[in-house]
Formats: sequence, structure tokens, C-alpha cells
Amino acid sequence: MSEKSTLLPTQPVHNVNETTTSQKVAAGLALFCAGTTVGLAWRYVQYTITGGGMNWGSKVWGYHPLLMTLAFGAFICGSLVYRLPEDLLEPRRRKAVHGTCHFAALVFGTVGLIAVWRSHGLAASTADGANLYSMHGWFGFSVCMLALAQSASAIGVFGSGVASNAYRAAALQPHRAIGRSLLVFWAGAIVSGVTEKNGFIGICSYTVSSFDWNPAKNYDEIPDVCACGQWLGLFAFFSAVFAIYALAGFD
Repeated sequence: MSEKSTLLPTQPVHNVNETTTSQKVAAGLALFCAGTTVGLAWRYVQYTITGGGMNWGSKVWGYHPLLMTLAFGAFICGSLVYRLPEDLLEPRRRKAVHGTCHFAALVFGTVGLIAVWRSHGLAASTADGANLYSMHGWFGFSVCMLALAQSASAIGVFGSGVASNAYRAAALQPHRAIGRSLLVFWAGAIVSGVTEKNGFIGICSYTVSSFDWNPAKNYDEIPDVCACGQWLGLFAFFSAVFAIYALAGFD
């Protein structure tokens, strides 16, 4: 008498690189938040108290937040391109878009750094002339150096054609891990920058008449420029959160 098979029915194998519906939504929200971050940065530097606009002279600082948020947005776009369906963008073109977006982020970030260095240079011999006097300066500069190292290593390993297939395969996971970390670090640099600037302008505090049980009740007491900066930081933070979720499981 033959034994009956005890094997379970074959189960479909889940593709860990498959994008779920919630991840598609998260990717869209990440792009929306990144675009909103750029728009809020542009609005933030238009206020007279934060600089009153932009030019390459006395108002050069205004380019710094705008270009750094543009770099952040380009970096997110380049990261999320790998979540597009292959029938929408085949792998070779996807890689090209990924590299182009991250190159744009590098250019925006570099010019943004030049802008703030020039701004500090115009204030030489004053308390505003130093570049590394604050946590934002230290943290932001570290993020830029990490982004530069990430770009240089990516070009050397994945773009030059010199590295072997085995070496590229081994380097892929560290490259992705550092890229995801940069999303958080970059958002953190934006938040610390807004915190520093709002502290400098000195009008963001407000008085409440009783215990502040419901902070939203006093929202209208917050000066517009300060609220704009706070929303700018929050949208940058949520853009990074949504992008990281959209990239989860991409191995």
C-alpha cells in the first residue's frame, strides 16, 4: 500500500522587491512632501526677517535653504525611481535616471554650500562669520561629506565598469543602506537649519494666558515666518519617512 503524500500545496513565492499598494502611496506622498519642502523653503527666504529674497550679493544666504531642499528632493526622486514598474522604465534607463537625479542633488548641494560660505564670508569679523559655530554647521557639513563619499563610491563601483560583478554585488547592500540613512540625515540637517534660523530671528516665542493644554489653540499666535519654517522641517521629515517605507524590502 503506497503512502499518501504529505506535502503541502505549493505556495506562491513572495517577491520581496515587489512594491505593495501602501508603498506606492508612500512613494507618492514622499514626492509630494519633498516638493512642498522646496516650495516652503522658497517662501521662507522671501520674508524680510529671514533675508528678503535672494541674490548673489548681500542676500546670497537665501540660496542656501532653497538649493539644499532642491538637493534633498532630487535625492529622493533618484532613490524612488527603483520603485517604478519595469514596464514603465526598463532597468538601464532606470539606472540612468537614478544617477542623473543624484548628480543633480550633488550639484544643488555644492552650490548651496558655496552660498552659505559666501554669506558667512560677507559677515567676516562678526559672530555670523564662522562656518562651524553651530550643530547645524557640523551636522550639515557631515551629511554633505557623506553624500559626496556615497556619490564618489557609486561612480567608482557601479558607473566606471572597473569593478567586478562580485565586487558590485557585495557593495550593493552597503550602498543602499547608506542611501537610506542619508534620507534621514538630510532631513535632520534641514530641521536643524530651520531651528537655528528661527532662533536667530528671535520672534518665534509667544505668550499664553493660561496652561497650554491645547497648543493648537494658540497656533495663530505663531508668526507666519516661524510657522513656515516649522512646516518646512516637518515636510522634510515626513518626506524621508515615506521614502524609507516605500523602499522597504527592496533587496
